[in-house]
Amino acid sequence: MSHRKGASSERIARYILEQIFNYKIVDISKEISLDGLQISEADLIAEDPDGHLYLVEVKAGYADVGSLQQVYANSQLISSPEVKYKPLVVC
Repeated sequence: MSHRKGASSERIARYILEQIFNYKIVDISKEISLDGLQISEADLIAEDPDGHLYLVEVKAGYADVGSLQQVYANSQLISSPEVKYKPLVVC
């Protein structure tokens, strides 16, 4: 995906989450590290009106099984006993 297409998709996803679902975007391009090594990046971190946190993967077009596996794995990697992130894919 081109940088331009990705940026446009992320802008649309932010609008949908904030304006339609009343989510608050709390971080953009969140680095995911393991033992000090960056292994991935979350497109967005969002909080729903009930206070649940979501690791959001934005896809321009469609999501395949690999995309779902990635967002689930990343949500588990950044979760801690105190803070849990749920996976969310926006296409």
